[in-house]
Amino acid sequence: MKYSRKLRCWYITADVTFAGVSCRLFLIRHTQHGNWNGLLTTNTKLDFFEAYRIYAQRWSQEVVFYDKYIVMQSRHTHTDAKLLIA
Repeated sequence: MKYSRKLRCWYITADVTFAGVSCRLFLIRHTQHGNWNGLLTTNTKLDFFEAYRIYAQRWSQEVVFYDKYIVMQSRHTHTDAKLLIA
């Protein structure tokens, strides 16, 4: 188990085989006694920091798309309500 000052988390890296495919597993926790979270990648050449960077970037994109979806849903609902009133 290693500690990253940069990301302020504990992590473990393990090369595993999942369903016959070679993978790299990263287990991460942000406090010493907190819950573990996992990242699984088929790119066994990635180190922990690169995998975490890619995950963070993709997660931020998911949040943006979700927020956009919610805004579009609320606009659609308001439009339907105006049509019903008129």
